[in-house]
Amino acid sequence: MEKALNVERKELKYLINEFNKQYLLSALKATLSEDNHNGEVGYSVRSLYFDSIDNKDYFSKMNGEENRKKIRLRVYGTNDKNVKLEVKRKFNINQRKDTLIIARNVAERIIDGDFSVLLNYDEPLANEIYTIMTTGNYRPVVMIEYERIAFYHDFSDIRVTLDFNIRKSEANFDLFSDDIVMEPIFLYPYIVLEVKHGTYIHKWLTEIISECEAVQKSVSKYCLSRSIFEGYFI
Repeated sequence: MEKALNVERKELKYLINEFNKQYLLSALKATLSEDNHNGEVGYSVRSLYFDSIDNKDYFSKMNGEENRKKIRLRVYGTNDKNVKLEVKRKFNINQRKDTLIIARNVAERIIDGDFSVLLNYDEPLANEIYTIMTTGNYRPVVMIEYERIAFYHDFSDIRVTLDFNIRKSEANFDLFSDDIVMEPIFLYPYIVLEVKHGTYIHKWLTEIISECEAVQKSVSKYCLSRSIFEGYFI
């Protein structure tokens, strides 16, 4: 399956606690539409992040560079037959996410370091990712998994997500395994609130967020999850 997608939005991130999560869920359910995948408790997201041999993407975030990127594989269940290969670029609060839908066996070869499978795609994005990953000698560095509850606005480009039970593994990179031991990235059970929007954000939405003790912060699940690397190599 070959298909490239791209999304451009502005993104605001906040850290909230469980009490504020419950308030927000109630308020958002009353004002926004729920993602069809939410179910009763949200849905799972699992991402495998790659970085260059010199950890360029990690340090670009830690050094506060305004223009930076991350490359990842993403699934929503270990039985998924199709996988998202994504390049997420940030330009201050603006972001662009380019996605190539690939087959499971292609993802497995990429995890093993065989990037040549990307040359079988006609999409320019595949060639771009191949060039980045080969010249930078990219390899898997951390697996991140969490539960997500998502909302959207019917008539404007607004998407709000709450990510919780965020956990990671810096040792096992089997994207399709059900037997990975993961550890939480926060000592306290914080929830990451993300507000993605287009040209503008509705005032009523900012007022809802201001009602809770949300701390706006440049939260990077990727950087927070690389604690072993940070502890031993920085």
